[in-house]
Amino acid sequence: MSERKATWEQFPCEQCGASLHYSPGQSALLCNYCGHTNPVAEIDLSIPELDYRATIQRLAESENQSTVLSVQCSECGASFHLAAGTHADVCEFCGSGIVAETEKHRQLEPQGVLPFQITQAAADNAFRDWLKRLWFAPGKLKSHVRGKRKLTGIYQPYWTFDSNSEAAYQGERGTYYQVPERVVVYVNGRRQVRTQMVTKVRWQRVSGRVRRTFDDVLILASHSLPEKITRKLRSWNLKALKRYQTAYLSGFKSEMYQGGPEDGFAEAHQIMEHTLRNDIVHDIGGDLQRITHMRSWHDNIRFKHILLPIWAAAYKFRGKSYRFIVNGQTGEVQGERPYSIWKIMLAVLAVILLALLFFAAAENYTAYY
Repeated sequence: MSERKATWEQFPCEQCGASLHYSPGQSALLCNYCGHTNPVAEIDLSIPELDYRATIQRLAESENQSTVLSVQCSECGASFHLAAGTHADVCEFCGSGIVAETEKHRQLEPQGVLPFQITQAAADNAFRDWLKRLWFAPGKLKSHVRGKRKLTGIYQPYWTFDSNSEAAYQGERGTYYQVPERVVVYVNGRRQVRTQMVTKVRWQRVSGRVRRTFDDVLILASHSLPEKITRKLRSWNLKALKRYQTAYLSGFKSEMYQGGPEDGFAEAHQIMEHTLRNDIVHDIGGDLQRITHMRSWHDNIRFKHILLPIWAAAYKFRGKSYRFIVNGQTGEVQGERPYSIWKIMLAVLAVILLALLFFAAAENYTAYY
C-alpha cells in the first residue's frame, strides 16, 4: 500500500525569495521582509464532497489520505502541525509546553478551508475589550494576561454532513375541548355547588411521513476545547469556503481531527434526528402531540473535511488553565475566566447596604407624614 509522505511546503516571495505567510482578509501571501504581496492563485472549482458510506469502506486504504507529521500535547490531547523547523512550542488550548516528539498520523485530506479574515492585531484588540468587561475577575488577571504572548492563529478541523432524510411515524394528536362540570366550593364557610368549564384533551391516532434535506450540518472534529466554548462556535459563514490549498495555512498552525468521519456522523445523526422529531410534531399538529413510534432513513449522505480559523491562547493563573478564542472570521470572543470571591462578596454587601438605606428612607418618610 503506497502512502503519500507529507512535506513542509515553503512559499517563497516572488520578489525577494523569503518565506511567506498568508495575509488575513486577503487572497494573498504577505512577505514580512520586503512587504511584497504575493497573490494566492484562486482555484475556481466547487468544493468536493465525499460519499460517506463509500469513504468509510475504504478508510483502511490510502485513497484520499496522507501521512502527516504532528506533535501532541500530553495535557489536553490536541495534535498540531508545527511550522517547519519548530521543535518546541506552547499549546494554545491549555497553556502547557509541548516538545516535538513527532508522530505520523493517517488523515483524510481537507476539501475546503475558510481563510482568516481577522488579523492578529484585530483579534488582540477584541480580546482586550472582552477583558475590560470582566467585572468580577481578579484584579491581577488583566495585568497577568497582558504580559503574555499574543494570540496564535489555528485552523480547527470540522466535518460537514449532507443527507436526504425521511422519517415515518405513528402517534397521537391532542385537541383541547371544554365541558361543564359541577364543583363544590366554600364561600364564607358555607358550602356551594357551582358549574365551571373544565379543559380536557381528545386524543386521535395519527401516522405519516416527513422529509428534510440537510445541508452542511457542522460538527467540530476536535476535543481540545471545553464544550462550553465549542458549542458557541457555530456562527460561521460557510459560503466563504475556499477549495483547500496549503497556501492559506502558511504561517498558521493546523490542528488535526481527533474524531473521524464516523464519530462526526454519529453526532450529526443526533442533530438530524432531533430536527426530524420537531418536523413530526409540526406535522401532527393539534394542541398536544405524542410520538409513539419513529423510524428514520438517511440517504445520499455526503460529507467534507474543512478547516475553520480561530485565534487562540491559553494562560495559567494561580495554577489553573484558562482558554480563550477569537473567531477568525467574525471576531467574536469566547473564553474562560476566574472569579474573584472578594469582588462578589463586596458587590453583595453593596446591594444589601443599598437595600437597607432604601428601607430606612422609606420608614422615615412614612413616619414624617
